[in-house]
Amino acid sequence: MAGKAQPKATDVVNNIQVIECAVQSIQVYGTGDSAIRYRVTLNTMFDAIKKDLNTGDYVQQAVDYIDFVPRVLIAQCINKIDALDLMYTKKKETALKNDNGSGFGAAELQVILRGAKLEIERVKFEVGDEYVDNLEVVHVHENAGYNTNIKKIKVSDRVQTKLDEMIDKVFDL
Repeated sequence: MAGKAQPKATDVVNNIQVIECAVQSIQVYGTGDSAIRYRVTLNTMFDAIKKDLNTGDYVQQAVDYIDFVPRVLIAQCINKIDALDLMYTKKKETALKNDNGSGFGAAELQVILRGAKLEIERVKFEVGDEYVDNLEVVHVHENAGYNTNIKKIKVSDRVQTKLDEMIDKVFDL
């Protein structure tokens, strides 16, 4: 990881870390419990909680990636990139008609996000901190870590042009 630039702007206030960075790649991996994660590799280093493979302990360490549950990354991207919802819906509908899954995943995100500029907000939590899940059930964190929210995404001009062309085609019916 030598030669990687430090974040352009990182402020840590009240356990909130703001990172400005660019996407280098997206990979898919399995967690061993049949779950899939998307690893987004970025062009900068930042603080994270990472499992030490030798000791099994979770330690704070500088990394250049964030792991996401696929639906979380897809939802955050759809909310921040104009016309991505149209591409997602079109691919999903085609996949459903052909009975072959969602039709939208890491490969599409890799194309859309390659070189994209992101502003990411990470909020640190500690062991024992409470959180509420999407069903409004209260849980307690078993490990320290960070909640990650993408605040802004600026895709390349080429990608935005392609997405805009998709919108134009809808109106050309």
